[in-house]
Amino acid sequence: RVQRNNRNSAPKPQRTNRRGGARRRQEPQTPAPLARPVGRARRRGMGGPRAQGAQQIATKGRDMVGAVAISQSTLPGQVLATVSLNPRAWTGTRLSRQAELYSRWRPLNVTFHLQSTCAATSAGAIAVYWTADPDDHMSKAGPVNVQKALSHPASRLLQVWQSGSLSIPTNTAQKWLFLEGTEPEDMEHGTFRVVCAAPYSGSGSVAVLISVSYNYILDGADVKDTGHEPGQCIQARYPDLFTTSVSDLFSGTVLVMKYKSGGEAAGFPNADVSKYYKLQSNATVQYYDTEKALQKATYFVVVANYTNTDGDRVLAPVSSEAHAQAYVKKPDKGYLITYTEAGPWATPDQPEFCPVGDSALFLRAPLKGRKPVLISEAEQALKRLSILNSSRSSFEIPNI
Repeated sequence: RVQRNNRNSAPKPQRTNRRGGARRRQEPQTPAPLARPVGRARRRGMGGPRAQGAQQIATKGRDMVGAVAISQSTLPGQVLATVSLNPRAWTGTRLSRQAELYSRWRPLNVTFHLQSTCAATSAGAIAVYWTADPDDHMSKAGPVNVQKALSHPASRLLQVWQSGSLSIPTNTAQKWLFLEGTEPEDMEHGTFRVVCAAPYSGSGSVAVLISVSYNYILDGADVKDTGHEPGQCIQARYPDLFTTSVSDLFSGTVLVMKYKSGGEAAGFPNADVSKYYKLQSNATVQYYDTEKALQKATYFVVVANYTNTDGDRVLAPVSSEAHAQAYVKKPDKGYLITYTEAGPWATPDQPEFCPVGDSALFLRAPLKGRKPVLISEAEQALKRLSILNSSRSSFEIPNI
């Protein structure tokens, strides 16, 4: 019985095939994978996730927007820089070139960086701040400007040797802002400013570099021909220029450039309203002052909120470079020259006007041309009063 059990427990020898090899157990064959069924939606290209906003791009980076200088002669409260957050305002930067291809924008993250170039032993200070009101204006240089700047929640006081940054709030109820338009409220996300808090103690001047780290969304493709590089000299569309007035601009009371008698104002297709221009050195443009004495015009400004019938901007002469700088910062009819009579022909017949850099950095988004609305000073005061009453949470320090 024991032998029988041992015989049963012994492993059975494997059967061999005719070639002498051991017969292997055949596994069931795995069927070939079938092709993935393609549904109707997938065949039409709708099965995958679709990108939201096919014309949107998210762009981020850091661009240098300019520099400001502080010296012993810089007055406390003097505005050194006014920078818009609109990408079109940062002329010459990578972001501004991208923004030329789109029509609207939205900020996600914005931080201004200030880099000093002087030693830590230098004395002096600057105040930087951001205001949500794009039309917020500072008074003339004075301590009240420093107080007003530091009263904003988004503000900092930096020593002249100190480098720092300021983060801009980006939570806004308005989803989209236009890159170009006629109303600053629809284009701007507030204004960033640099104000002198204390003058520089050393000799000469010190520079503070301003750069911006940004994360923007651009939307609405708007491809158009820019036709002009920033910083280049400009010319009128037609030759034979002279100084006179036009009836549809301040009722013909200020001087502009024209190219024919009885016609419209001479158009300058590539004029930039954020700059003022100087006549080329070998050219002559003359006008008659209030005493009918012939004077030479050297500096010219782009008339704000006005274009001719061709849609071109118009140049107007001013009596001094100081008036040109003031008009760029705050367009006012008082800086323009009063019309007396038409001046002689300009020489050459189509001179060049070259942009002039200002010591104070002033970056604004381009406004589309529109006809000026002439209202009295009383109506302007009532309008400002109604705006202040409508925003109870804000306040305004009176100009001194």
